[in-house]
Amino acid sequence: MSTFLLDRNAIESPIGMLDVINVVNKAFRMCGERKGKISAKTHLFLEHGDFRAMPAALPRCEDVKWVDIHPENPYRGLLPM
Repeated sequence: MSTFLLDRNAIESPIGMLDVINVVNKAFRMCGERKGKISAKTHLFLEHGDFRAMPAALPRCEDVKWVDIHPENPYRGLLPM
């Protein structure tokens, strides 16, 4: 299996909301048909927050969504970018 890399143009190109809705709908439908897999979140707990990994797989496509949760950041003067 090859790795698909996104270049700057792919990241900066706007994606229409209707396209996003259609792709997400298709992914959930495939999982409902047992053609895909969604695993439980995995947490890495830190002193002031945590990281969460949310893996999923569809035929010919695997992905991990990473989220960091640091609720004290705004009070420490750190804002999202």
